[in-house]
Amino acid sequence: MFVLRRKDASPMDVVIRPVGPANVFAVISRESPGFWSEFTLQPVSSFGLPLLAFSIALLAVWLAIDSLVLRWLSRLIRIARVYGAGRYAFRAGDAMASAPAEIKELADALEDMAADIDQRDSDLKSAINVRDAAVKEIHHRVKNNLQIVTSFLNLQGRQLQDPEARQAIAAARHRIDALAIVHQTLYQHERLELVSMQPFLEGLINHLAEALGTETRNIGLSQTYEDLERPADDAIPFALFLVEAVTNATKYAFNEDEGGMISITLEEDNTGGIILKVMDDGVGFDPGGGARIGLGSKLMKAFSRQLHAELTIDSAPGEGTRITLFMPGSK
Repeated sequence: MFVLRRKDASPMDVVIRPVGPANVFAVISRESPGFWSEFTLQPVSSFGLPLLAFSIALLAVWLAIDSLVLRWLSRLIRIARVYGAGRYAFRAGDAMASAPAEIKELADALEDMAADIDQRDSDLKSAINVRDAAVKEIHHRVKNNLQIVTSFLNLQGRQLQDPEARQAIAAARHRIDALAIVHQTLYQHERLELVSMQPFLEGLINHLAEALGTETRNIGLSQTYEDLERPADDAIPFALFLVEAVTNATKYAFNEDEGGMISITLEEDNTGGIILKVMDDGVGFDPGGGARIGLGSKLMKAFSRQLHAELTIDSAPGEGTRITLFMPGSK
């Protein structure tokens, strides 16, 4: 079978078949119908129809999978994301009512799991609230007890005649006041594990300045704190270090009639470390001149070791004193 194409006439379909056992052939021809010719349709039907059937079968399988599996899996994914966002009260029963039995069973299992997590979450929150309330109550009671101790020291100090003994009592009272302020800040703070340093230090120093009588001695205080947070475990040694530094500056840095300025700064460097500076413009001292190391200096060194910090004290006669405490960061 072939198509005979002629220049000046329409093409012809030609079929040649053998006739009998001899070499005799019959030739049949007709005018070709074009595309609808058997010569065109036969290869199309041989290859196109199987391909079309395969495509139809593939489409049918995909539609079945989408209807029975993929559509429901998409809903399960959305339900899982809802539960992952903490919305445990969401119920998937209505949305999965017509799903296949296996998928509906999986959706019910997710719903039960969310309900169990919601219950445990509520129990944990209740336990944490009870714990926080107990810890805050402890801090409050410790603060009250420290204030009672301070009152006892005040009464005892009034009965002393020796100026040095009265000074020692006053110094002990300042240190106990600092501890009381720490505990007061901790129970007033919403997050017990961290302390916001700016309000904490401002309250501490303002209270200390009033106790030391800086205004009557013409001593000014400048405070600059970045809005930082530190672990509550660092709050007590940090506060006591600052109390000792400011108390030392108030007691020893200035002449009786002249007064001066004490500057306190707290900042974070580019490595995540915390830098505390206490500077005064007082008389200063010679670090190598064999000056007596008092209790305040010893306590500052002890607190810096407790904080795993580096303590630097720079001073010179007539040039004031600068105390720097550097606490390395975790960056």
